Amino acid sequence: MDGGAAPGQVPAPRSGPALRLARLITELTAPAVLVPVLMITIGWHSTRGGVAGLGWALLAVIFVSGIPFAYIVGGVRRGRLTDHHVGRREQRRVPLLVGLCSVVVGLVLLVGLGAPRPVVAL
Repeated sequence: MDGGAAPGQVPAPRSGPALRLARLITELTAPAVLVPVLMITIGWHSTRGGVAGLGWALLAVIFVSGIPFAYIVGGVRRGRLTDHHVGRREQRRVPLLVGLCSVVVGLVLLVGLGAPRPVVAL
């Protein structure tokens, strides 16, 4: 019997198509993927399909997703974080603070430079 399964339960598969599908869904629905897609969509629509909206969106993506995710990936490569999902609770404080500071700086820039309200709101 697998040590992770309770008595009478079937242990979760360690490999196979179901696990690969679950991992794919996890990666595709991660904030680092969804936020840029949403931001670009909102930026595009906020200027009625204009290229300027994409510029605002990309500026926002750098601060909201790019910098925080780069910090996390760097932490994983240096061995300070176990994985890019920051699964260990005790490792989350600093990445969350870096993300918060990055978002605040990005928000100040967006407001100061006159970004469209929907981009700032998102």
